Amino acid sequence: MKPPSNIQEDKAMGDLTWFRSGGLARFYLAPSSEEELIEAVKWAQREEVPFHLMGLGANSLFPDDGYPGLILHMTKFRQRGVFYRHCSPSVLEVDAGINLENLVKKLNEAGLGGFEGFVGIPGTVGGSVWGNAGAQNSSLGDRVEALKILGSRGEVEWVNGDQIPWKYRSSGLGNRIVLAARFTVEPDQDPEELKNRSAAFLRYKKSVQPYDDKSTGCIFKNPGAGLSAGQLIDDLNLKGLCEGGAQVSDLHGNFIVNTEQTATTADVLALVSKVQKKVYEEEGVRLEREVIVVGEDSK
Repeated sequence: MKPPSNIQEDKAMGDLTWFRSGGLARFYLAPSSEEELIEAVKWAQREEVPFHLMGLGANSLFPDDGYPGLILHMTKFRQRGVFYRHCSPSVLEVDAGINLENLVKKLNEAGLGGFEGFVGIPGTVGGSVWGNAGAQNSSLGDRVEALKILGSRGEVEWVNGDQIPWKYRSSGLGNRIVLAARFTVEPDQDPEELKNRSAAFLRYKKSVQPYDDKSTGCIFKNPGAGLSAGQLIDDLNLKGLCEGGAQVSDLHGNFIVNTEQTATTADVLALVSKVQKKVYEEEGVRLEREVIVVGEDSK
């Protein structure tokens, strides 16, 4: 099977996720336009090649034995030099490939409020919306007016935000692809005040999370009923628990870090199983994994 000339073969993925583990992608493309993305998706569907979208890879693990399909790496999917476009004073349109942290910075500088609490969330806009990322008791879905979506049959359409089945850390979009998002913002805010709020949020995040370590991001979803996955893990003295080169962070129990950058994805999954088993045995709570393993049918 010969892919289009713009698609690379046997791409090493270990350096493209935060955790720094994993093998080769059989096919790889970083599309920069809708046309390039749609062409690649149609090729994959025609050839029955599985495909997976990836943003910054902060909440993804790549299989050690590689991925037999096509990785669509969305970090270049944006209009060059444009972070957002005004639809109205309070609605902005943002391409899926824009870095969310950079967007927060630009909005703060422009006095456009509502995103300052999302500081320090690593990811592209598309990936962060797809996973309904959030912080400070708020989620990106709360700010979505509409999404531009590529459907399973290659159709492109705008979908209103209130028609999307938002849940905790999930948009419910499934295999539909986010091309752009329209967000509501609060215009005419004091830029310095927005920057100060973001700075305070980021200082706190760095004080309680292994922000600068190679990690998976939050490994588990909070189980609801006011329970915190990190607190459950901490209460059971599981911080520091290791499997191979993977370790439950000493700073925050809901993070697994790559000690000495030697951990494999298999190490992480084995450690996840140990933690899940212990929490269920001791607390009767089943922790659901938040991090995505590329190629899995479900989390």
